[in-house]
Amino acid sequence: MSPIARLQAERGDDFVATLRHGSLHLEDLPARHLLSLLDGTRDHAALLREMQAFVARVADPSPSTPDATSLPCPATVDAEGLERKLAELGRLSLLLR
Repeated sequence: MSPIARLQAERGDDFVATLRHGSLHLEDLPARHLLSLLDGTRDHAALLREMQAFVARVADPSPSTPDATSLPCPATVDAEGLERKLAELGRLSLLLR
């Protein structure tokens, strides 16, 4: 994971730096959150748990929910969906191999 892109995702930036020295407009809220989690400290199971908790918070926001937004977000996240999202982030040149 690009440390710069992860920092930008953590800050909530709409644009993140790619590994091809470009920038990418990232409207996908779950992808932005997933990027912020990719610091090397979580395995797939931990990523899945954190993404499921994030989607649950966004799907049912309370006034104190910092992640509440009007951007679309899926109702659930499963292991297959997580793998698809990780593959997509790789194709977008946001992940180190």
